[in-house]
Amino acid sequence: MVQNFLNELKYSLRQKWLGNWVLRRTPPNLPLLSNRYQENQFYQLLLGSIIPQDQAEKFTQIIDVGCRNWSYLSSLASYFPNAKLTGIEVDGKRRYWNLYRRMDLAQAQAETLRLQGRKVEFHCQDFLSLSLQFHPEKTNSEQQGLFCFLYPFVSKDPCLDWGLPARFSDYGALLSHSRKLSDSAGLPFFWMTVHQGDWEADEARKIYHEWGFKMKELQIKSEQWQDFWPSRYDAWIFYGTALTKQSPEPIF
Repeated sequence: MVQNFLNELKYSLRQKWLGNWVLRRTPPNLPLLSNRYQENQFYQLLLGSIIPQDQAEKFTQIIDVGCRNWSYLSSLASYFPNAKLTGIEVDGKRRYWNLYRRMDLAQAQAETLRLQGRKVEFHCQDFLSLSLQFHPEKTNSEQQGLFCFLYPFVSKDPCLDWGLPARFSDYGALLSHSRKLSDSAGLPFFWMTVHQGDWEADEARKIYHEWGFKMKELQIKSEQWQDFWPSRYDAWIFYGTALTKQSPEPIF
């Protein structure tokens, strides 16, 4: 209870006061190319384990929920060459020691791609309050959308440890809102989620079952990325659809 109260207080200060100050006017220097390359290799591995590259070209909307500072954005952009990319981060006003905020780095990543002609949006807000406008091309019946939840909180303790209020650990609410958005999109949507370790995967299975999602799953051993990503936990990847009459079948 005490930790949650303190996290609520700090989060409120970031949202309403401290996080609104722009303390550095110049655009942030993005991480060194070698570091970014390693991180993007990791996310390329995750994406490639589930979605074949020829199928990835059909995705025209990628909604990345909980994207932090979006340091891996280039891996999403390269893997989904025809997609509009939308990132959402509830704690984007959290500040680093160099005085930049998460949202500053995310916007810098997005602007780099926009200069290359890509459609990219970043939203610093609670996903549950987000509404999106989709404009699918009616002539292209193969268009698809994808919601990405890459390492979401599925219980309150990791959320509290990360410095956020426990209310942001309601993963079922995020799934429910994403399904509402997909219903108004005018194109079929899939969900790809990644969880850390067996325990989080077990919790996630319960949530998918409770909220009516048809998910296939794949475990990737941490040894496969130990040379370029420091994690001792296996990755559990879930991929599928919401259980509705209009739901497409997973493509793997």
